Amino acid sequence: MNITKRIRATGILLNTNRRVLLTVGFCLFLSVGFVEILEWLWLSGQLFSDNMWFDIVIVLLLISIPLSLFYAIFHVIHMTLTGASRNLQLGSVLLSYLSVIIVFSGFYYFQSSINDLSDSIEEYRYYEKLRTPAMTNNVTAYGASLHRQASRRAFHGVSKRMWKGVGDKVKNWPDDAGQPPVDKLVEASRLPIRDIVLFDHTAKFSIFLDCLYFSAVTITSTGFGDIVPLSRFNKIIVSLESISGVVLIAIGIAIALGGLGKSSGTDT
Repeated sequence: MNITKRIRATGILLNTNRRVLLTVGFCLFLSVGFVEILEWLWLSGQLFSDNMWFDIVIVLLLISIPLSLFYAIFHVIHMTLTGASRNLQLGSVLLSYLSVIIVFSGFYYFQSSINDLSDSIEEYRYYEKLRTPAMTNNVTAYGASLHRQASRRAFHGVSKRMWKGVGDKVKNWPDDAGQPPVDKLVEASRLPIRDIVLFDHTAKFSIFLDCLYFSAVTITSTGFGDIVPLSRFNKIIVSLESISGVVLIAIGIAIALGGLGKSSGTDT
């Protein structure tokens, strides 16, 4: 009887939150699918050409994150105020909490991919400029001080890069030896950009796990500091996730203590 009752309660919970689950699935599909589209564009040789629909996908992703976030929160508030049972309310809060973690981890994954691509392209352009005749003497005179310092990566601390760059083309340079000399990076940049900026499909799973971990750390306000956002835009997104976690926990506590909404019963 208890097992049957729990299965029935789980079915009611999932059916009640089906729109939240569909929203989460759609956002995750867009985020992961975007990375796959990037890889396909690179393989087909169309990555460095203008694609209007490519920009449209980016806009859809940027819009889907806040929409899914606010939908999850307002769905829980609506259920609470309309008098759903306390168990159903608490289950919906927990499901919404997990949904926010998954949606934001997908968004961080998407951001890591697009920012790694931008960083690798800018790195190539930087060392490409250093091999012009006007900069040759400066490279010889200043050496290591001309290493590129800027970074367009989405997060500091993500273990791998989705896109390889100039540094990966320096021959016979150990991975644990730090940055290669500037003259070697300049020499490596003589190759066409299509042969320099390469997609690393082996890094996808590792980066997604890092993003999932960072999303869980952010929403719980743990803040270990091993992974941190770099751009102002990503800092805003991370702040939104942290705030949403606090709001959902506050709603859950209020429901548990019986101070929010009118429960129609203790069972779902």
